[in-house]
Amino acid sequence: MRRIGIFVFYDGKGTVDEYKIYLLKSLQPFLSDLIIVVNGFIENAGLEKLYEYTEYIYIRENRGNDCGAYKEVLINKYKEIEWLQYDEIILFNDTFYGPIIPWENIFNEMSSEKLDFWGLSRKKGGTMIDGTVIANHIQSFFLVIGRSMFCTPQWIRFWEELEYPNSYWDTVKNFEIRFTQFFAECGFRFSSWLDQNGGGQYMEDGMDSPYIAFAYDIVAQCSFPVVKYRALSLTNYRNASLLLNYIRKDTDYDEKLISRHLERMEKENRLKPFGIAQLEDFVATHQKIYIFGHGQYGRGLADYFEARGWRMSGFVVSNPENEEEIGLENAHIERSDGIVVALAEKFVREVRTKLEERFEAKNLLFPRL
Repeated sequence: MRRIGIFVFYDGKGTVDEYKIYLLKSLQPFLSDLIIVVNGFIENAGLEKLYEYTEYIYIRENRGNDCGAYKEVLINKYKEIEWLQYDEIILFNDTFYGPIIPWENIFNEMSSEKLDFWGLSRKKGGTMIDGTVIANHIQSFFLVIGRSMFCTPQWIRFWEELEYPNSYWDTVKNFEIRFTQFFAECGFRFSSWLDQNGGGQYMEDGMDSPYIAFAYDIVAQCSFPVVKYRALSLTNYRNASLLLNYIRKDTDYDEKLISRHLERMEKENRLKPFGIAQLEDFVATHQKIYIFGHGQYGRGLADYFEARGWRMSGFVVSNPENEEEIGLENAHIERSDGIVVALAEKFVREVRTKLEERFEAKNLLFPRL
């Protein structure tokens, strides 16, 4: 089996973390060739490390995120590559840690399924919690495409028609979701590792991505091979704690590869959606703390408050539906109190103006988007 990988690297400081090197090293036995695309800046020391894995490194402006990088490589930059010599193309980025289990298990099982393309996880179509309707799709942080698909006119057509996204949601909508829709409508067969390993129950309509909402369960119960960075946020605290403890005690993966990266992000004030010191400072300087939002993020952050021994005075929402929730219009919040806004990006943008009009900036803590 001859495979070529296209790996997209991005870091705001240009730092190449150890977990990324471990990921590349782990995939080396399964790749005949590798192209690395650097979206934006990279430190010289990190660039030298990447050159140990390939001579093909393309440094570009971060236009269009991952899919913009893939488009340029596949359509423009490396036209001299004879793609027909490969059996599979692997598109993957650096937004996850792993592998938690050997790649050999993954590739062997998925190769036996006779698919045209596959990924590690799938998001079931339907209506999301925020009302957005999405189609069933393979999630794009790790995609494997067979020659039966990438040697067709439809493959070229997809990338030529793809517009460079301007936001994270544009990337999900115009690349991740459309990728599955487009090629499924063309008759190509697809599945995910999670589908093949008993993970259907974790991909329910309306839930967050399975790698966040069920981060611990899919690794411990379904041998999911990677951990997404987003799954380890403080708004997913209980899940993250169980998962890190499991990795530490029950797998061969070095948990320090994860902790060192998270520590660096915390030190650089880039841990999302909230940093540890950021929350500590906010809690210490306010008499009472309220959490705005009672969904998955709000409840997850409340778990973190409980673990830290911090008192949380209540969940504030725009439209209360039960006794646990305090309506914004009826909330008696003093000048000495603070509100931590624990909402997804879309909802933050919807309520930000309303909150800023009613409260002073010192009383509000918004997530890092």
